[in-house]
Amino acid sequence: MELYRYRNQKKMRRGLSTGTCAAAAAKAAMEELVRDQFETKVSVRLPGGEQASLDVAKAPDGSFFTIKDGGDDPDATSGLEIHVRAARMDFPPLEEDLNRLHMFHDPEDPRLYLTGGPGVGMVTRKGLEQDIGMYAINQVPRRMIFSSAKEVLDAAEIGNADRFLLTVSVPGGEAAALKTFNPKLGIINGISILGTSGVVEPMSEQSIVDTIEVEIRQQLANGSRSMIFVPGNMGARYVEHDVLPRLGGLRLPIIQISNYVGDALDLAVSYELENVLLVGNIGKFIKLAAGIMNTHSHTADARWEIMVSHAALQGVETPRLKELRQCITTEEMLTKLLEWGSLEPVVRSLLSEIDRHLSARLGDRVPFGLKMYSERYGLLGETPGTGKILKALKHAGGTE
Repeated sequence: MELYRYRNQKKMRRGLSTGTCAAAAAKAAMEELVRDQFETKVSVRLPGGEQASLDVAKAPDGSFFTIKDGGDDPDATSGLEIHVRAARMDFPPLEEDLNRLHMFHDPEDPRLYLTGGPGVGMVTRKGLEQDIGMYAINQVPRRMIFSSAKEVLDAAEIGNADRFLLTVSVPGGEAAALKTFNPKLGIINGISILGTSGVVEPMSEQSIVDTIEVEIRQQLANGSRSMIFVPGNMGARYVEHDVLPRLGGLRLPIIQISNYVGDALDLAVSYELENVLLVGNIGKFIKLAAGIMNTHSHTADARWEIMVSHAALQGVETPRLKELRQCITTEEMLTKLLEWGSLEPVVRSLLSEIDRHLSARLGDRVPFGLKMYSERYGLLGETPGTGKILKALKHAGGTE
């Protein structure tokens, strides 16, 4: 496995997912159970075909574990021990009893069952890969765990009459989960066993986009097809204190999309949402006027360039444009524009261009609106068509 990636001109170390760790521990646990031996270095095949080698140890309780290493990604689960215990089953459960027993059965191998233990989260809400009441062990990690165990059984020529149960546990997982998105997603009492590629990419953005997708799926499962997208807590506050009161106080799904506006809009199209309202601060949303759909400053800033260009289009004189150029924040720029009597036309110009770029991204597939705020001046304005979206949201929320 290639150990490094280059991000923002830095050499950064890749890590391994909790699913890969669990697969390695499962392989060692099964080796000891059926062969009475195990290797302290275990190789597992990743979903992309690469091989990863992990150090594995035996715990005092008889389980086997490897330590999660997230590489250079800021990962709340790094350093945790991912444990797996293997045991023979004298009386395998009926298929109809699996959910009640919180067990998964390998769809390709009748010999193998999987469950969770302390430190592995349990699903309490719809919209996730697992049913309510099942452990949060995702589909790809389940396949990896089953595949690693199957390798051992096949090598030892264990027949189909035997049945085995693998139990994943994570000491300290319940505390670590509080630093993840799990509580927000309705996963309680532990972390999730994750990994679509088996690898943790340094400074991974995909995990955030995946979380946005999960939240959209959950809201769809609850019957909501109209949603409000906000970049973060500031946008959520505008919704609570301004947008919802204007809609009669009804409750609507609020999805935090962080900086990933473009990805969130793509998901809105993929899941065929009926209406989307974006609500946020000008510091983020001004970038949309230049078609910048990832608003993180590491991707692009361009706030002053965008503001100055729209001010110039509205006739602001060159000496004043130079003053705008020296402002550090968009709030300072707004204050200057207000003093000069140019705030309203410049904001209107920005919103028109934002509307054009969002329309290009969404086409005619998902109706949308956008409301843009300032911490200093409150609601600055909205894109054309937002009034129609607000009416649709009102209807979706049951308010006439």
